Amino acid sequence: NPSVSSAFNISSVTRTAEGVYTVTLSSTTNFSLSSAYAVVGGYGRSGDDPSQTVGDNEFTCNWGVKVNSTNISINSKDNDTNDDSDFEVCYLQVYSR
Repeated sequence: NPSVSSAFNISSVTRTAEGVYTVTLSSTTNFSLSSAYAVVGGYGRSGDDPSQTVGDNEFTCNWGVKVNSTNISINSKDNDTNDDSDFEVCYLQVYSR
């Protein structure tokens, strides 16, 4: 049975522009990243403390996540202008065999 290496972890998160991030994993020896599924979620707008409260206008954000052959791309956008916007909290889940 395939399994994820015990060394599997995030090795780096790089912010390439406002709201645009690249995630690199530390080890993908025992699985193929390009066939993985990624799910991203979170809340808030970076630097806007009230946005951490449920019901605040900026609590929600629009998300996109794409699994590439060597990394994972994440994009977060403002929930009403669709401009790229940094989030306060982001959760990333990756599933693969």
